[in-house]
Amino acid sequence: MLKVLLVLGLQLSAAEVSRANSSTTPTSRPLIIVLGMPKTGTETIGEFFKCNGLKSAHWKCDHSTCGDCVMRWVTEMSGSSTSDGSAALRSACGDYDVFAQMDYEPRGACLFPQMYFLQTLLRYLPSACFILNTRPTEHWLASVRNWKTGRNNMLSRLTSACPINPRNATGLGEWYERFKARASLALRASTRCGLEFDLEDGVGPTSHLDQFFALNSSTTCLGIHTHETSPNRMA
Repeated sequence: MLKVLLVLGLQLSAAEVSRANSSTTPTSRPLIIVLGMPKTGTETIGEFFKCNGLKSAHWKCDHSTCGDCVMRWVTEMSGSSTSDGSAALRSACGDYDVFAQMDYEPRGACLFPQMYFLQTLLRYLPSACFILNTRPTEHWLASVRNWKTGRNNMLSRLTSACPINPRNATGLGEWYERFKARASLALRASTRCGLEFDLEDGVGPTSHLDQFFALNSSTTCLGIHTHETSPNRMA
């Protein structure tokens, strides 16, 4: 079921997409922050917005991972008196309209700004629209287990580095469940534009996004990555 969590009605007409591509004024263009974890359709979301003419970053921003530069932005915002950190975020990470995946997984660390600094994101990005994309925990764990880089799969990296107990799939699943609950509650309690959906609810992520943002997308955009995600691709 589609859950519209707020209420700014951030709908992107063709003219607004055009302005997003040509204007550098933060208030004249969209800013979309995807809160979902890896393996919850983040690449599909990023490619969907790119297909619709928005500048979209997925995991990798201009000169580093998006998670790395978002963490630098969080540090800059700490104790700041600014009411809108959108320009500072773009300065730190790149001139994007959409940040489609912002986790950062250096060796031995578990850095998820959308989990640990969600209140900072909500406070300092007042004009942003936040997307909370989730999926059933058991299916998320299976996808994480199947996604490999080198000798290690994502499951082994996360269970080794993240603050979970026990250090296995059970502990990681509980950690993910807590994230989903906290993020959903925070969005519902905020005054920000937000959309929440389950990747596997039968509607499809591109249809959710098209309806919520009133994009009137092409068949090509709506069909992006609607097939099952490859286990060898970051989603």
